[in-house]
This record gives sequence, structure tokens and C-alpha cells, in this order.
Amino acid sequence: MAVKNGIFKLIFMDGVLIGNYSNEHNNGVFYPECARRIGSKMMDDDFVGEYDDVWFEEDHTPHTAKLIITLKDNIYTLNWENPNKPAFKGIAQRVDNTLYGTYVSIENK
Repeated sequence: MAVKNGIFKLIFMDGVLIGNYSNEHNNGVFYPECARRIGSKMMDDDFVGEYDDVWFEEDHTPHTAKLIITLKDNIYTLNWENPNKPAFKGIAQRVDNTLYGTYVSIENK
């Protein structure tokens, strides 16, 4: 199912992102997401880097992807990569130790 209007919140704690997300298919319900950093910190910003990400949907089935977070001009870009399924891209702003953002589906080629 393609996502056209998703929102998320991610909090950084000791190399782990913990958060939740929702989209137009979830009827306003937020579901959990957790991502662990791959390797060491890449720059001074805690959020920037690559992560192994897992999230759960309504049927409680876990889904996984590689999450890559970059930063340019105070805007974070998030790319969830999965070679076997549609993936996602998003943008976010940081408020204290939390990223708030939006995301959409992208089709793998």
C-alpha cells in the first residue's frame, strides 16, 4: 500500500531512535518504530547516520529497512531502503532531541 501522507516522531537515545508513525491507512493510530545505529557516529549531529530500522503495522507484523539520515541547511532527509518492497523518503526538523517529519512511499526500480 502506497503512503501519500505519513507523519513520524523519532527520539534519539544512546545510538537508538525510538518513535512512532502514522499515515492515511492507519485511521489516526500511531505505531511503534525503533532503529539502531549501524557503526559509529558519523558527525557531530546525533541523528545523522545509517540505522537498522524495524516497525510494526496494524497486524503486528514486523517490517525492516535500512534508514539513512542526512542533514543539510537544518533539514533532515530520511530514506528507508528495502530492496524487496516499496520504501519511503521523508523530511524532518529537529526540536531539542526529537525529529518531527513527514514521509511518502517511493517505488523501488
